[in-house]
Amino acid sequence: MAFAAARGSSWNTRPFEIEQAIDAYKIPIIAAYTVYETAIRNPKALSNYWPNALKMRINNETANVIHVPFKKEALKDAISQFSHDSPPTGEGLGIYSDDAYNAFGIEG
Repeated sequence: MAFAAARGSSWNTRPFEIEQAIDAYKIPIIAAYTVYETAIRNPKALSNYWPNALKMRINNETANVIHVPFKKEALKDAISQFSHDSPPTGEGLGIYSDDAYNAFGIEG
């Protein structure tokens, strides 16, 4: 499981880890945004936080990504739920449902 905690473009200098995780090992990505406290509904609007290597793979739909706020319950659920055998849906733009966010105690 790989984590991309969105804090800007510092990951753009280290694309190898993202390339290996997605291309070689088919590992799903949990993109956790520290700038968000509420539910994420439109991950494309957050594309300025994505490293170039991830952005390319989301845009060409080769990455399996769930986009979540950096909140304990959402992260715990994503870690327990997603794997290379059970990737998130959404062709790189996966999000949780309203019901899931309500269960996590996250507004939105």
